[in-house]
Amino acid sequence: MLKQLRFSRAFYESCLYTYEEVDASGETQRLDILVHVDDGLYSTTDLEMKERKFAELGKELQFTDECELSTYLGVDYTYDRNKGICTASSEGYFRRSFQRLHLGFMLKPDFGASKCRETPFDPAVNLSPCDDDELYDEGTCPINMRVIVGVLSYAASTTRPDISYIVNVLASSVNDPRPKHVRAAYHVMCYIAGTIDMGIVYSRKKTNNDHDWRLEAFSDADWASETTSRRSRTGIILMMCGAPMLWKSHLQATISLSTTEAEYNALVYMGCETLYFFRLLADLGQRAIVEGVKAGGTGRAMPIRVDNKSTLRIAENPFNMRRTRHIEIKHLKVLEWVKARVIALVYVPSADNLADIFTKASRKPVYLSNRDMILSRVGLATTASTEAGLVSYDAGEFAELAGAKPAVSSVSENRQTSVSDVMTHLYQHMTHEKND
Repeated sequence: MLKQLRFSRAFYESCLYTYEEVDASGETQRLDILVHVDDGLYSTTDLEMKERKFAELGKELQFTDECELSTYLGVDYTYDRNKGICTASSEGYFRRSFQRLHLGFMLKPDFGASKCRETPFDPAVNLSPCDDDELYDEGTCPINMRVIVGVLSYAASTTRPDISYIVNVLASSVNDPRPKHVRAAYHVMCYIAGTIDMGIVYSRKKTNNDHDWRLEAFSDADWASETTSRRSRTGIILMMCGAPMLWKSHLQATISLSTTEAEYNALVYMGCETLYFFRLLADLGQRAIVEGVKAGGTGRAMPIRVDNKSTLRIAENPFNMRRTRHIEIKHLKVLEWVKARVIALVYVPSADNLADIFTKASRKPVYLSNRDMILSRVGLATTASTEAGLVSYDAGEFAELAGAKPAVSSVSENRQTSVSDVMTHLYQHMTHEKND
């Protein structure tokens, strides 16, 4: 339908549609629409053109123009055009989720700051499956890990990159959760309760009458960190306007034979994501950002910061290195990107590498320092939702509320202990161990 109204689908994002026309002054005006099922976002450079195209679209289908963006797909947005600040927060989403999981007690003042966690994980705990792990009998796990991980995964992929690592680790345990995984899930929820108002803050900065988009990327890897498969973990983050635009924490597909190879694999992944991001910006008409054109200057490569010097040397000259000759030829693409000035590799100390918190359970000082570089306190003061059809979760089953269809649970229906009771018991147990 949008194509019938002369919108063009973006080549690199199939849900993005763009309409362009030249106004009386010779300037090109744009209307971009991003479609997601029955929701959508739009941006325009000309309000009159937008009203005209929306009037044409209204003849074909019924829709509502909210004009000001406030909430989209569970994410709360605020922005100040004068200050050039835009914020994105999942506070409202978390408050609804805590109520749904019967964990609302964590958000009450009497829960106390002492019960919250400063980091979402305990670096001393190895969450990989071990032969001497304490096990649950079949069907006796007190909580449904799929639900907990599902709630956390969505936030980790939208506005909370600080929990990406631990969520990815917990996701690998949903089929066979062990007591240490349940305790780790509780730890994450306690961390979220204490940082529920944290979110992403994009800020506009002007330098010499020109917008400074502050594009930079970080790449890191933790070699053979998965003790079962011995695969390495990749961590990447791309910053724009002082906040994360793209990030990822995941296990690499192949086993690396050295730290250098693991770091190089992560660099290749970061390069691919950077190239996609550049092409998406070009589809949005922001070619000047891609080309690095500033005030009539020349092209400027995208800096990717890496904390492994051997990786930098391989990227600059991948030949005549006996220990790296086995690296796949496709990975030499990095050399081509560097020569074409698409990316520029820059060394950064490990303590200053923002991607470090995506690869491992970092020490608290390092984690807090890097987290505060990418997230800020947004403080939307969002209240809990009372949506109709909200599904409430119990450990043994999904309770049916407001006529909502209960989801299927693999846990025995005879167990009626709520998540709040389980989490309270875990807290008391962990506190007792700490005092001992």
